[in-house]
Parts: sequence; structure tokens; C-alpha cells
Amino acid sequence: MKRKSWIKRSPWLGVAALLAGITGPTAQAQQLDPPPVSSVVPISATAPVAPGAPVNRQAALEERVAQLEAELRAQRSQLQRTPAVQAQEASYANLAPAASSAAPAKPGEPYQVGSDLKMSANWKDGLNIESANKDFRVHVGGRTQLDWTGFTPDATPIMGGPVGSQNAVNFRRARLRIDGTCYETMDWCSEWEFSNTVNLNPGVAGAPGAPSEITGNVANIVVPTDVWWNFKELPLIGNIRIGNLKPCFGLEHLTSSRFLDFIERSYIQDAYTGPFNNGFEPGILAYNWTENQMATGAISLTRHMNNPFAFGDGGHENSLTGRLTWTPFFDEPSHGRYMMHLGIGAQYSGTNDGRLRIRARNSVRNGASPFLSNIVDTGSLLGNSQAIIMPEFAVVYGPWLFQSEYAASFLDGAATLAGAPINGGRMFTQAYYAEVLYFLTGEHREYERKQAAFGRVVPYENFYCVRAMGGGRCVSRGAWQVGLRYNVIDLRDGGFNGGYGQDMTVGLNWFLNPNMKIQWNYVLAGRVAPTGGQGTDGTYNGFGMRVAHDF
Repeated sequence: MKRKSWIKRSPWLGVAALLAGITGPTAQAQQLDPPPVSSVVPISATAPVAPGAPVNRQAALEERVAQLEAELRAQRSQLQRTPAVQAQEASYANLAPAASSAAPAKPGEPYQVGSDLKMSANWKDGLNIESANKDFRVHVGGRTQLDWTGFTPDATPIMGGPVGSQNAVNFRRARLRIDGTCYETMDWCSEWEFSNTVNLNPGVAGAPGAPSEITGNVANIVVPTDVWWNFKELPLIGNIRIGNLKPCFGLEHLTSSRFLDFIERSYIQDAYTGPFNNGFEPGILAYNWTENQMATGAISLTRHMNNPFAFGDGGHENSLTGRLTWTPFFDEPSHGRYMMHLGIGAQYSGTNDGRLRIRARNSVRNGASPFLSNIVDTGSLLGNSQAIIMPEFAVVYGPWLFQSEYAASFLDGAATLAGAPINGGRMFTQAYYAEVLYFLTGEHREYERKQAAFGRVVPYENFYCVRAMGGGRCVSRGAWQVGLRYNVIDLRDGGFNGGYGQDMTVGLNWFLNPNMKIQWNYVLAGRVAPTGGQGTDGTYNGFGMRVAHDF
């Protein structure tokens, strides 16, 4: 091999080339490779120069250059890659991950949001796909709730309605949901309900014992629930949400139906926080929380709807809603095993075409919505505006939960359709509940501080029952919870009788795992029937069971 080509390949030979240039034409003219290392004799090993003998500097420099070149040649031989090594390195290159869609940030430079679009998947309460920097995320989930319900036969004359006290089975909820994050600062959600029922021919009504006359006219209609865009981490405001959403009041209302303590919410939901619209209305919501997450605030402006389709017209049907919450005590080390929640919510809204109807159904329901009787019902009333105020209270003390809410409604310009004023034109109605629950297996009710609502129950151990080695079985219990709720609604005011209802519900909840539970409710209910309403005064018993799964 010629030195010229060797020098080009080895950066260490710059020193030798420099020395060769110093030695003059003799060293530069040398074209052959240097001798092997074994043939090089170090300067220190040459014969000593006799005193007074002349020193041949040219020969000494050439000998030193030859020595350096030999050492560098030995190093090159050690570093030279064999064909086998090259092939192995090529195979490693094929296994390397694909390059990002954008060049990675240089050391010390901030990451540019959206520059890394590689995604990875995992399972956490549903399918999650997210980027390494979490600036993009997609979650696919949903919920199904299958109910078996019925009442004792003596409830038929009291309840009235097309189905009376018959037993029933139906899907209470069946929703599909896709939500996620875009470019780090925008969340989104698209959730749709597939089991919402409507009567396609309201003029056809069935009689007790013969519901087939009406069932043929009832169909499931797909309706929107949570369908919105959420812009987060905004200065001062915190978050702005636009779309179909829940107006921001009511602890029980804002707690997801996936995490309800009883099969149905209290009378407050039917009458005030979610009348005729599944609890969702189109509009805009702003909300935030303090840095220590001890307090939250929210305000929303929505279109007051009396249907679940997120559709309405008119000019005075808007709702202005606000909510403030405070947790004066929250035990951080135990993640809220000991905490207190205080809240106050208020809403002011116009009426739909100058009319308003307040009603509530049973705490267990034996069939689709068009079949059910209303235990209290004002019917359609005239009114200009409605104001609602709602205080909230909850305490978690280890496995215990105490929770209560009260709703007071004031309808201005209240009158019957015939024009007769109700209580001087200002009608007052109210509802409230109080409940206590206890985990037999020691868990506690999880509280989501930024939403100021209760969340998912995670059992200490998931339920399973499998065959064990050598016969027998291996069983794990899941989580078990018992509860009691007292529930009241009163739609009577100033001689007007919209009815009075109360019930006592006993519940047993079995959480098989964080995503599935079975609930049993027994309800002892009583009512004073509204004037002109279905059924009579009296007391009756109801039963309900729900198998619920969400992901």
C-alpha cells in the first residue's frame, strides 16, 4: 500500500507527514511503506556515539519518522474492521428505530410541540395511544349499563303509566367515546349515546298490561353527550370548553354516570340539573382551580334544552350557570382518604317558548323513558325565567362517605296554561337528598380535585374465580360497598299541586375491578300524586340490578 493513500485514511499520520516535510527531499521522496514494527530500532537502542564524534541529525530524524510510522501502522491494523464486523454493524443498523418525522432538538434547545409524531399504545381504562412527549393522545372507550328492574304488584295503581309495576330489562346506557389531546394544549371529546329512546308516535298510548301498543312506536336514537373541544393552560382563565357539555353545577350531576353510588341519581337530576336533555347542553364553559387544588371555580353559558339532541331555537332560552367549591381538608398522603368538600352552584335561565315543566321519575325504572310514569309533575306551566341555587356537602372518612345536596327553584311569571298565577307569579319548588355509604372491604371514595367530583373506585384486589392446581378454586373478592339514601322532591306551592315524592334506597355495590361493577338497589317509595297526574297516593316497593362496564 502506498503511503499517500495510507495517510489519507489515517488521521494520525499528519505528524509523520509534518516530520517528513522537515527532513527535506530525502524523506519526502520515500514512496514505499515503512518497515514492520519488529524491524524498527528505537533511537535509544542504537550504539552510543563516541565522544567527539559528529552527530548525523538527518539519519536520526529519518529513524524517528520510521518508528512513528510503524507505531501508527500497528494501531491501524488493530482498528481495521473485518468484513464480518462490517456485516454485523449493518444488521444493527437495520434494527434501529425509524427516524422521527422531524429532527430532534439539539442539546439545550426546547422541544418543539408537534415535532415528534411517533405514537405508542397502552391500556389504562381503555385503549390509549400517545406520543413520547404526550403532546398527542387518543383514548378509545365507552360504557354499557344493563338493568333489570321491577316493582311489587301493588305499585300499579299508585304508579300508573303504560307499564305499571311490570318487570323490565333494558340497556340504561350504551355509549362510545373517543377523546384525546392535540398539540399539548387542546383536549377534545366525541361521545355518543346509542340507547336513548323516543316515542315516534306520541299520540299512541298503551294501557297497563298491554304495553305492546306503544312499544312498537319506541326506537333508540343516537344522541350526543360529551362532544366538545377544551383549550387548557390559558392565562388566568385556565380552561375554556366549547361544545355539548354539562352546565357546571351539582356534585352528583358532575360525577360521571360510570361512578354513581346508586343505580339512578336523586330527584334533583330529573327535575333541575338534567331535565329532558340527559344533563348536556350546547354552549361554552370556563373553569380553573387554585395552585394547591383546594378550590375550583367554573362558569358556563349554555342553550337551555328540553331535548337530548343539542338542538333548539328561540331567543330567550340561555342558561348562565356558576359553581364554586372548596376542600377545607384533604389528606395528601392518603390521596383523599380523609377529606371534606363544600360547594355552591347557581343557575339562571330563560324558559323554552315561555313555558317550563318540572318532573321526576322513580329511583329505579322499569323500562324505556316513554313507558315510565312521573311520580311528580307540574305539567307545562307559563313562566319567564327560572333561578336555581344548590349547595353541596360531602365528607370522606376512610371507608365512609357522607354526601348531601339541596336544590331550590324559583320560577318567575309562573302561571297555569289558563293564565292563573301560581303563588302570586313566583313559584317555589325544592328537592334534596342525603346519603351514607361504607366500603366493607376498606377502600375509600376517590375524589378528583380538578373536577371537584367523585371518580373511579379502584378495589384493593380485583375479583376472580379460577381453577387451582390440584383441584379446588382460587378466589379474590373485589370491593364491596353498602349505602343508604333518603331522597325528597316537593312541587307544591301556593295551592298548586305538582306532587310530592320521597324514597329510601338501600344499595349494595360489588366492584369486580376498576372497570366493572354490579349494583343492587331496593327502594321504598311514597308519593302524593300531582293534580291531573297518573296514579294515586300511596307507598310501594321497587327493585333494581345493574351490570355496568366502562373502558
